[in-house]
Amino acid sequence: MAAVLEYINTDGYRNQRAWKPNDDRRFTALVKCYVQLPGEKKKVIEKPSTRPATFHECCLLAKKLKNEYGNNLKQMVIWDMDEINAISY
Repeated sequence: MAAVLEYINTDGYRNQRAWKPNDDRRFTALVKCYVQLPGEKKKVIEKPSTRPATFHECCLLAKKLKNEYGNNLKQMVIWDMDEINAISY
């Protein structure tokens, strides 16, 4: 599974799932946030990692983003881009 963490906030129901890699390796992460402000269309915000990250660092970033966007954050997915790139070749 190339997804590392998924957070969903729909209709007041919040759910988070995480898939921890089998090791503590560092990987290139891509965070995709789906944010919808009241009265506006849903926006996609992408935050690529500037350096390889650990699973723990991704969880800390997810917590920060959930606090930053609050209920406006409808979905967030953190992807392991190294795994995606390995699969696509």
